This record gives sequence, C-alpha cells and structure tokens, in this order.
Amino acid sequence: MAVTVEWDEAHPTEDVYVHVDMDVHHPDLVPVNSYQPPEGLTPEEVQGCIRTIAGQLRLVGASVTAYDPDCDVDDKGLNAGLSLIELLAQLSHEQPGLSNNGPESR
Repeated sequence: MAVTVEWDEAHPTEDVYVHVDMDVHHPDLVPVNSYQPPEGLTPEEVQGCIRTIAGQLRLVGASVTAYDPDCDVDDKGLNAGLSLIELLAQLSHEQPGLSNNGPESR
C-alpha cells in the first residue's frame, strides 16, 4: 500500500497530530464496533501509514478511538489498538526536537 502525506502549502507545518478511528481496520481482522464498513485495512497497513507520516512530520500528539469492547469478543481489536498506541509512543519518543514536556521551542 502506498501512502503519501500532503498538506496545504499555504500553511506549512513540521508537526502532526495523528487520529486513528479503529474502524478503519477490516472487520474480519479487527472487529472494533458496529459501524465498520465491510472493507478495511490490515493492522500492518495502518501501522505503515503511521510510520510514513511520522517519517515526514514530527508526531506531537495522537488519539486512537472508536473501540467498543462488546464487538471485540476475541480481543483482536484490543490488541491492534494497544499495538498502535505502543507504535505511536515509540515513534514520538524517537523523534528529534521533542522533550518530555512537548515540542521544544524553536
């Protein structure tokens, strides 16, 4: 899967806040709620998108949402969500220019 990152050149940025609705995943692989469309991405594809974004912009915040444990009888959604949170934490920690209190002054 090819991922590109584009933004409005009139508003250039080096920082990004990533928001992931868990129902972007394929429901057969990662069942997370009753609103998931019949098609979706694999956990690896979602992680690849996040890696691509973090490779081009500085990750300064993130959220992972749209999880209903009642729809996740075998914890596939829980495990995919926890993996995403771990990846986001790892990527934000590895990026230069960040301190424990947020982006350093430029």
